[in-house]
Parts: sequence; structure tokens; C-alpha cells
Amino acid sequence: MKKINEDNRGLFEIADRISEISRDLLEEFNAKKNKLFDLPTHKRIFLFFFTKSLKTHAAVYKLCRQGFGQDVANLLRGLLDNLISIEYILHDSDLADKKTVRFVEYKWVIFRRYLGAKKGKVAGDPLTEKEQLILKKCEDYKEKYEITSDRGLLTWSGMSVKDMAKRVSTELLEEYESTFRFCSRFLHPGIVGDDEYLNYKGDKMIFSPIPSHVGVGQALVRDIEYIMEFIELFNDLFDLGRGEEIKQINKRLLKTEDFQKTGNDPAIERAVAAPGKGFSDKIVLQFDLDREEIS
Repeated sequence: MKKINEDNRGLFEIADRISEISRDLLEEFNAKKNKLFDLPTHKRIFLFFFTKSLKTHAAVYKLCRQGFGQDVANLLRGLLDNLISIEYILHDSDLADKKTVRFVEYKWVIFRRYLGAKKGKVAGDPLTEKEQLILKKCEDYKEKYEITSDRGLLTWSGMSVKDMAKRVSTELLEEYESTFRFCSRFLHPGIVGDDEYLNYKGDKMIFSPIPSHVGVGQALVRDIEYIMEFIELFNDLFDLGRGEEIKQINKRLLKTEDFQKTGNDPAIERAVAAPGKGFSDKIVLQFDLDREEIS
């Protein structure tokens, strides 16, 4: 893993600094002894989003350290989805509590889906009292928010994650689209990016299921940006007084990131340079078993 750590030293150092400031902020928060019902609804729900995102960030960091940059795509998408949801909730302060209530009440739609997926239930069986309650609450939810089609139930807000990002800012929309493209390359089957799992050595095509440097820097930059957004919101919402430290970390990130998000796509460059059809009849297929290759 030596090469991974050397190539991304600056990003890992920033991530380590984020761990320190996160700990400091959590201690500051605990010292305030906030009482649940002294906080407005949107601040309470923010704490849920923040907790979830801190854990996801920790998972991305650990996986990238070990050379699994390609495999954090789902986690990265989830982290950005969380950020877009909370940014959408907080975007209009006058509506923040109202949006939070809708987010919480969406649980009845989720429970309704569980009923539909329940195994072993025979059609026509009488509904239990709990099932009847879920169905009623789900109908109440649809009526309250004037939902007339199943499309309006796909997300808690009634709109796509992309549309929520668009409502917040052009920058957040662009971030969504950029990260969607980056993550889709690893999440979904597709020929673009296939070379990131292959190596060519002479007449050998080597399939590589082992950890590698691929995607590590790109994933880390995004992960750090998103968790820093959460940290900034946490600091501001609860008046924790760490604004200057946060600003310094963001400045350092701007200096550290280079080609990771803005350069030419390495997957395309490698795919174009791969052996052509004329060479295919000589290729021997093998799997890479050397876990020390990237050390």
C-alpha cells in the first residue's frame, strides 16, 4: 500500500486532520448539553444525517487506504445523497422544519413497501392491526402532500435527488452529475473503465481483482469535500466556534487536489491505448495473484 499512501499523501493528511476536528466539534457539542426538545426539528434531523455521514466517511477513508477506491462508489453516492437531502432541507430556513416533518413522515411509505415485500402472506388474509395502521398512515401521507402517482413516492421529498440538488444550487447539481458519472463507472457493468481491472504484459491479459491505486484519489477528494460540508453545517448550526480551522482545511484541500476531478479520464486514455483486435489472437488470459505489486 506504500504507493497508494505516497500518491495521495496530502489527501490522507487532510482526512486525518478532519478526524481531529470532528472529535473536537463533538466534544464541544457534548459540553453544551443540548436538550432534545430545545432544538428545532431541522437541527435534530441534521444530527441524524451528520452521524450517518461521519460513519460513511470513515468507511470510505479506510477502504481507500487499503486500495479499494473503485469499491467505495456506493458509499460515496450515499454520502452525497445525504448531503443533498440536508442541504435541500436547510436551503430555505422558513421551510426547514416543514421539510423535516415530511422526511420523518415518509417512514410510512417505507413501511408500506415492507408490507408489499412480506413473504409467506397469502392473498386475502386479513390485515393485522399494525398493517392497517401502516396503510392508513400511508394514505394520510399521500393526501397531506397531494401525491397522486407512485412517482411522487420514490423519494421523501417527492422529487429526484438530482432535482433536489438543482433546487439548492447550480454547483450542487454539477457535483451530483460529476459524482454520478464517476461512481457509475464502478457500480454498473460497462465497457468504459474495463481496463481498470485489467493489465497487459506482453502477450498476457491479466485480470486484476486485487487492491490498487485506481479511483483512490478521485474518491478521496469527493469524500473530503462532502464531509467538510457537513462539518461546516454542524459548526454553524450549533455555534461551535471552529470556523477558522474549517476554512484552513478547505484551503489546504484546494491546494492538494490536482488531476483527480478535473483532468482527462484515465479510463478512456488507457482503453484507447489497449491492444487492438489484431493482437487478440495471441493473448493469454490470467488472473493477478500478486498482492504485493502495489506496495
